[in-house]
Amino acid sequence: MSVKRLIMCALLAQIVALPIIALEARHMFMPRETKPAIVSTSAYKVPETVGLGQNSPTTVKLVAQKLSRQKSKETSPSTYERYINKTAMNHGVSPALVKAVIQAESDFRPQAISQKGAIGLMQVMPSTAETVSARHLFNPRYNIQVGVRYLKQLLKTFDGDEKLAVAAYNSGPRKVKKYGGVPPYKETRVYVKRVLSYYRSF
Repeated sequence: MSVKRLIMCALLAQIVALPIIALEARHMFMPRETKPAIVSTSAYKVPETVGLGQNSPTTVKLVAQKLSRQKSKETSPSTYERYINKTAMNHGVSPALVKAVIQAESDFRPQAISQKGAIGLMQVMPSTAETVSARHLFNPRYNIQVGVRYLKQLLKTFDGDEKLAVAAYNSGPRKVKKYGGVPPYKETRVYVKRVLSYYRSF
């Protein structure tokens, strides 16, 4: 093979390798550029799996697995206390109630994901967040913001009744309205008792 052909082959190999090198440099993960301006996600960057839908079950599971492997130490109330207090007070919700919901929902694990697809500290469903990609719900601050806003909405719906709001957080407001109180579901009743118990302790 001529020297000229060898040089051409080497150059071609480098050109082909460039996209791969670029992807590896970004670890195959990229943050979403479009997100609501009300919460900054820069303090806790959450990856997006390339080639998968933003809210697909596979994407969500891969993100949760990645965060679990990081073995985050951020699993105590004190870690998020300042932000919980600030966000709760901004929305007129008791910080202790927010902490109680987080304790019951995820035990303060930001990478938690339920079998139904609820994500993060306050176990928010992507459908509840509406405009945000599921992967951003692993961001503790964003998750708290969305969860507190939803809790505030439930409190308003049930005229400030914290017990009914907590029940609705678990089973949905329609079920609470249907039964005129805490629905007769074992899961919901146990959940309400747990949250109220944590609430008193906080």
